[in-house]
Amino acid sequence: MLKRHARGPLRLVSISDAQRGDFIGPEWRTIYNAVDVDRLSFSPTGANGYLAFLGRLTANKGVDTAIRVAQRTGLPLRIAGNVTDEADGRVFFEREIAPHLGPDISYVGEIGDREKADFLGDARALLVPIRWDEPFGIVVPEALACGTPVIAAPRGSMPELIRDGVNGFLAGDEDAAVVAVGRVGELDRIACRADAEARFSAEGMTEHYTQTLHDLLSQVKR
Repeated sequence: MLKRHARGPLRLVSISDAQRGDFIGPEWRTIYNAVDVDRLSFSPTGANGYLAFLGRLTANKGVDTAIRVAQRTGLPLRIAGNVTDEADGRVFFEREIAPHLGPDISYVGEIGDREKADFLGDARALLVPIRWDEPFGIVVPEALACGTPVIAAPRGSMPELIRDGVNGFLAGDEDAAVVAVGRVGELDRIACRADAEARFSAEGMTEHYTQTLHDLLSQVKR
């Protein structure tokens, strides 16, 4: 893997340890992105029992895998996100998503912040079967804030965000994701919410940045 080097007295902040995986040289701190947990109301049951997918409808986000997982588990899947104009975005939608749409696999279109709490909170689990090394993935703490566990591929930042067996499961392939869906009932939705409050609140992020700036100023004064 090609390593990138930084020169000079740099002090950098990353949004995950994974983001700086191939970058060496400066002093780093990781401060996770935050969500407004107060606007994402907690749902204790995931009342509607469907699987959810939320994100861009592109190959690297793995929505086609989410469809197959739902079909294999016999659970409905609700897909929210945008069909993009990036390379092959619309072709991917027409080829890999549209043919499967129906009563059990539904596309609800794009949703805004106001709709997220209901969409995520009513879900049994959120599927994040990414095929790229995503540096964060804001949808993960959004789902957790609603009490909804996350089943994600162990790529990029997901092993940091997902505490396997606590707030979700890491699933290395489609078969593992199917097994994980069957185990979602083992997870405590209250623990998912508590994890979001502890690690991804705006107040916590602000405190981390404030402390980082304080430490930097202290070093300058020396």
